[in-house]
Amino acid sequence: KSINDLLAALLIPLSTLPESAATATAIQEHITAALGPRLMSPDSKLILLSTLSTLQLALLICAARQTTIHSTETVSFNLAYEEYKLLASKAKIQAAASGAMGAGGRLWTKEIAKDAWMDLIDVGLMMEDGYSGRIGGGAAGRADVSLEEIARSGVDLGSWGRWCKEI
Repeated sequence: KSINDLLAALLIPLSTLPESAATATAIQEHITAALGPRLMSPDSKLILLSTLSTLQLALLICAARQTTIHSTETVSFNLAYEEYKLLASKAKIQAAASGAMGAGGRLWTKEIAKDAWMDLIDVGLMMEDGYSGRIGGGAAGRADVSLEEIARSGVDLGSWGRWCKEI
């Protein structure tokens, strides 16, 4: 993700490159051996959860909740957004009842949430299904991670973590 991290990781392997490594294949083998698993793609998409914004994480949780609640594979953006509004409103009410001023988070507009949904599709956490176009379309998809996987991922879910357990 970061050019600086990549360059820092390559510094030692490149500086210890043997003089006999004259071909591109030899250089590639040396760097791969030195960096090992850090260059390999992750086994699970759960690693992506830590890179999500709060809104993206909330929409993914809402989609996974709807999958569980309705026993369905596919969830439309509209259904996930309605669940998002419902849960965000509940959180605000509960925060106000407990005396927490300004708690409960921000409720994002449908347009902004739609962009976040599209980002989830782009990174592969929502798998497209019956998608009818990026502009104004009713995107539907399948959450590629389950609610239980999200809850056990070890990622800080913030106030949205409770919705992984409460259905």
